[in-house]
Amino acid sequence: LESLDIIIQILGKNNPFYMLVLQNLTNVYLNTGKVKEGMQLYDNLQAYYMTDAGGKDPNICSFTMMMAFTHAQAGNKEMAEKLINIAVGMYSKKFGANNLETSIALANALLLYMYNDKFTPEVRKYYQIYKQNQQGFTDKYFPHFTEQEREAFFKHTTGLFEKFCTPLLKNNTPEDIISVFDTQLFTKSMLFNASNKTKKAILESKNPEIIALYEKWQAQKEKNIRYLKLSVDELKAQNINLNELEDNITQLEKELAQKTKAFVTTTQNITHKDIQARLKPNEAAIEMVRYREMVRFGVVNDTLVHYAALILRAQGAPEVVLIKNGKELEQESINFYRNNITAKKIDKFSYNIFWKSINTKLTGINKAYFSPDGVYNQLSLDALYNTETKKYLADEIDIQLVVSTRDILELNEVQQTTNFANFQAYLVGFPTYGAKNIASDTKNITSDRAIQTNTTNQKTKQTLSRAINFADVKDLPGTKTEIDNINTIITQAKIKTTVLLEEKATENSIKALKKPTILH
Repeated sequence: LESLDIIIQILGKNNPFYMLVLQNLTNVYLNTGKVKEGMQLYDNLQAYYMTDAGGKDPNICSFTMMMAFTHAQAGNKEMAEKLINIAVGMYSKKFGANNLETSIALANALLLYMYNDKFTPEVRKYYQIYKQNQQGFTDKYFPHFTEQEREAFFKHTTGLFEKFCTPLLKNNTPEDIISVFDTQLFTKSMLFNASNKTKKAILESKNPEIIALYEKWQAQKEKNIRYLKLSVDELKAQNINLNELEDNITQLEKELAQKTKAFVTTTQNITHKDIQARLKPNEAAIEMVRYREMVRFGVVNDTLVHYAALILRAQGAPEVVLIKNGKELEQESINFYRNNITAKKIDKFSYNIFWKSINTKLTGINKAYFSPDGVYNQLSLDALYNTETKKYLADEIDIQLVVSTRDILELNEVQQTTNFANFQAYLVGFPTYGAKNIASDTKNITSDRAIQTNTTNQKTKQTLSRAINFADVKDLPGTKTEIDNINTIITQAKIKTTVLLEEKATENSIKALKKPTILH
């Protein structure tokens, strides 16, 4: 508010910069629930943008979108929908139909209609178009963003997805659950975009011609991203032909594809159907989704945390289990779980809290691929104790943790492989406990000196502390037998094996391993 007064004194009220600051303040009011204050500022903004100067202001698109948000939060549904449609048209005219800004405007419009419980065929159609556009933008531009741009794009995409979860899971039809499942697969895949592997493979090829061509292609892509931020009028003024630039990029891609198989520009669009095709009749894939409830249009509530367990079997549409006490899970429940572990007590409640409702949908399933989210990343599911069956979860069902259920595709490829020529297994066990085992870590510092000297660095203290704690631990011959048995099985499959026992079975040895196919 003080900055507004300063701007008025220097520039006056009737200028674009003052209006932009006023617009940002209106957004602050709306996002903090002060709708009345926001509506008052909105009236001032509307008066400005109705003038000739305001109509030419570059921020008129964002203002019109904000007007729609304002009316939506004030409960004026019809006016909000009318304005948001106008805003989408403005963005499309200014940036083009296939621009990222236009896609974001379309997403906001779809979110508004869904929030207003209007799941019409047209809304669903455009929601699919929006998802396809997001996939395309991710493939084309995400790999070439700066780290700051990547973070902003990922945060915005996942933030929008979180907001969509409220109306989609409230409506809760099979089509809506599929939308949430497939979008969760997509958002996680952004972090593992295929281009990362492509860049590494090309640079490691050490072929100067291919590397030079790849760097030229990358430079053109980065230039394209800079130009995408310009409006149609700005592109014309600077005599920039985006279509010509796109054609040049396509030609470079063709040349790269001809010269190396490592060149991949797209991430495969994986959906629930691809996962389902790899599941056996007694298997299920479970995607956990943590989201905060959207209590007003565009505004989520940090205290209303929900979890959705999206469960996919070999046949049929995905099912969902909604766990609505997410904040309780993340505070009291997880603390209770940890305290029982610390006290070495049998936990008679955590199974019911975290798993029982999910288990109701797993009849006939003996293996589940589980992709955790939120508090579920902090659980050891296998150790949950079912008081009804008197069994741990590990004895009831085989749970395989995955980063994303799309990992099932790669896991199955490995499982179906019969040629293990390129596999490398490392078997680590039967360690020699005590100070002898970590002599290389502590170098020439004795434990007495470490304890007596205040200046010893923290890492050394922790290392020596481990040595003192393990000094009286007896050897575990059973672990050597285990390693020997596994080694026999793996060797029969003609897999290259390295066995690290006794003094070689150290933390440093494990950290020094390079790309193990199998690590036990």
